[in-house]
Amino acid sequence: MLILRYYFIIFLIYDVTIAYKSGAPASMCASMMPHHKGAIPQQLKSPYDIQPSTLNTKDGRISLKLTGEPFLGVLVEGRRNPDQPGAIGSFLNLPNSLKTMTCDNYTNSAVTHKDNSKKENLEFDWMAPSGFEGEITFIATVVKNYSTFWTGILSPSVQVEKFISDDKNFENNIKSDLYEGCNIRKDCLGFPQGCLDQRDCMTVINVISSDNELNFEMMSLDSKYVAVGISEDKKMGGDYVAECVLEADSVKAYESWNVPNRKENIRLPARDNLKLLNGEYENGNIYCSLKIPSDTIQLENFILDLNRNRYYILLASGKEVKLEEGSTKTSGVAFHDNGYLSSENVLMTYIKPDKINDPFYDGCNVEMNCFGVPDNCIKDQNCKLVVSILTEGTKYRFRLKGEAKSYIAVGLSDDDKMGGDSVMECVNTGRNIVAYMSWNKPGAKANTREGISQTGLKLINGNTTNGVIYCEFTRETVTVVEQKTFDLMNNKYIILLASGSSLKENSVGFHDLIYTASGEKRYLSDVRQLKTADRLLVRLHGAFMIAAWIGTTSIGIVFARYFKQTWVDSSLCSKDLWFAWHRFFMLMTWCLTITGCALIVVDVGDWVPEGSQRHAILGVITVVLCFIQPIGAAFRPHPTARLRPIFNWLHWLIGNSAHIVSIVTIFFAVPLAKAQLPEWVNWILVAFVAFYVLIHVIFSFAGCLSERRALKKINAFPMKEMNTNRGNLNNIERKQDAPMAGFRKLMLFIHMVYITGLTAALIVIVVLAPIGTQWQTLQNKFMGM
Repeated sequence: MLILRYYFIIFLIYDVTIAYKSGAPASMCASMMPHHKGAIPQQLKSPYDIQPSTLNTKDGRISLKLTGEPFLGVLVEGRRNPDQPGAIGSFLNLPNSLKTMTCDNYTNSAVTHKDNSKKENLEFDWMAPSGFEGEITFIATVVKNYSTFWTGILSPSVQVEKFISDDKNFENNIKSDLYEGCNIRKDCLGFPQGCLDQRDCMTVINVISSDNELNFEMMSLDSKYVAVGISEDKKMGGDYVAECVLEADSVKAYESWNVPNRKENIRLPARDNLKLLNGEYENGNIYCSLKIPSDTIQLENFILDLNRNRYYILLASGKEVKLEEGSTKTSGVAFHDNGYLSSENVLMTYIKPDKINDPFYDGCNVEMNCFGVPDNCIKDQNCKLVVSILTEGTKYRFRLKGEAKSYIAVGLSDDDKMGGDSVMECVNTGRNIVAYMSWNKPGAKANTREGISQTGLKLINGNTTNGVIYCEFTRETVTVVEQKTFDLMNNKYIILLASGSSLKENSVGFHDLIYTASGEKRYLSDVRQLKTADRLLVRLHGAFMIAAWIGTTSIGIVFARYFKQTWVDSSLCSKDLWFAWHRFFMLMTWCLTITGCALIVVDVGDWVPEGSQRHAILGVITVVLCFIQPIGAAFRPHPTARLRPIFNWLHWLIGNSAHIVSIVTIFFAVPLAKAQLPEWVNWILVAFVAFYVLIHVIFSFAGCLSERRALKKINAFPMKEMNTNRGNLNNIERKQDAPMAGFRKLMLFIHMVYITGLTAALIVIVVLAPIGTQWQTLQNKFMGM
């Protein structure tokens, strides 16, 4: 039972650490109450304050400041009446730690956190919907930690004078975006014929596939609805429809179904498939953008598989909608009297995303060296962090751009490890971007600006927008840093890239967001593609440790704990079968662990920096416990010895402690930047823990039933010799399997299949990390064949 308590503790700890770390769920929109088990809002005065920049606005825009103590989570809405649910307006210009969410069917109508980092003194903007007039009050919920939070934090009310959007020429303004990149970077469809080339369609739609979603953008002139259908043929009937409809002076989106053979459109019940991103209606013209999942769609009698099958896109629009009796609410679209058009059949999920050309990448690897994260991001212009290096006579021009809260940095190194490096960092002070020269101390895994001359570096430009830091600076060809000469013209260097979310006095904090190195030493003036350093040792380390502690250990422990009375008439190398297999699996664990430890020591070289220390410390504990376990087993007392029970308990305690610590260590490996693992790997680990606990419960329960049946069987023996004793009976029973042996063997088979499959999946994810990028590349290659 002790092992069950250990795993229960792991579950509790993990549940606390992951609670809504990526933002408030939509279920909180109305109540704004965190669903933290056992926690209630604080009754003391809130230490947080939300203040608008003005108490009266004519242009519909309000700047907001959220100030107070550091906090982890937040939810902010703008409401007409703070005592009643109903978020309106849209938030924009958010800091990197926040994101928008959809509440009450209004896109971007609420703000919440997108990670569980500490936050304070945040600024962002709110924009009123076109035509809005009246008072708006902002209400906030702020979570300091899991059990401490405040709700109902109110701003002063702001009077918004009637706001009319500047987009007076609806048709012209919308058209310029709709047609851009048509049939090059996105699929477009419009009528009348030839209107796409002339950019004068009566009705037009474009379709973009991005992040497991299909995005539709539609416009129709002189219409009250515009709709897109996904069909197996070019005719109406048996089709999925997403429609944008004018309803009570606003645009709403619905899912509907074209009934086969009846030329009738019926609304589907409300569900989470369809999300309206934007909707406008002006001067009789309707526009909307919406998205649906790009996997499968369940219809009345069949399923559309958008990943595998080709479908036709149907486009329709009309001047009339069907109204519910006595209401302004629509019940469906009417006949498509403005027009109807069908495309050729297309594979919906291979429509490539629309990409706006980023001038940062112009000339990359042709006129200047560029290096970014993830691999191949230069070509796709989607790097999370990127540097360009251009030679200009006796100076070198560096440009840095990356998603970061506090800093982005580039280093010049003799190897792909941190230490003894010259670093150029761009720091977000909250007011502006500042560039510094700094130094990575050899062996100390620390960065400092103290005593470092800044004369060799000159900032040209720097800014931050929507959580992206950009800076441009020049560096002298020859500089001396900590008595080490850096000659950019005559020496080769490895490029280091890093970004992080924290700052220190005279230095930057740990690179908790990104850290990578180029794969070879190069002259900075040698313009050709740079590749990331090989991560083979890191990947093998992760694969070996997963194979050891999720794979072989989980199977080996089960053999020793529950199968001593199974296969009793069989042996392997003169040893009981359970013991032979237990020893085999645990020997595999020992070999994999020691090898995995050696691999990471070779890769890192010395002790790890602060951001990885929890994982490293727990890993060392795991390796030490693993190393001493077989040594103790080699000196185990004879089964009849007086100290044998003590050995049994110590052997059990050390083995299970190592297993528990190892699983926690793997949890701490997931967020490490070097691992490049997606957050959802945590849920695979949770599934492993849940299954492993369940299998122990099942085996323990089966063991209790087995012992009870065995006792009944012994008591049922007929009387034989007077000197027959319990030991004789036990010897007799020892020659045959304990009751329920068949059930135990079945559960062992299920256990081994599940653990083997899960272990293999995790190893693939680790070896192919970042798995998302690799999977998308494989998909594109396959779909392009």
